[in-house]
Amino acid sequence: MYEDESDIVFPKQKRIFAIHKRKEFIMTQLIITLDDSVKLPDIKKALSLLRGIKHITVKKEEPNAETRKAMDDIKKGNTIKCNDFNDYLNKVK
Repeated sequence: MYEDESDIVFPKQKRIFAIHKRKEFIMTQLIITLDDSVKLPDIKKALSLLRGIKHITVKKEEPNAETRKAMDDIKKGNTIKCNDFNDYLNKVK
């Protein structure tokens, strides 16, 4: 990792942080799923204020083909209306 055997020392805000050649750092990920993308800027801002947060990445997943088809069916009104769960079971047989 480093070329010499000595520790590497970085001065920062009147403190000294040392990284030893053989020390390993394990990065941990936290995955947050939001149901409302309007909250995203506030969540990102709050997370960026925490110490130890190195990077914030937003990943928007596209629905697969089966999910898109189901969403289209809902928009078109191609749905099953049921009175209760037993009615549902009878209609989907």
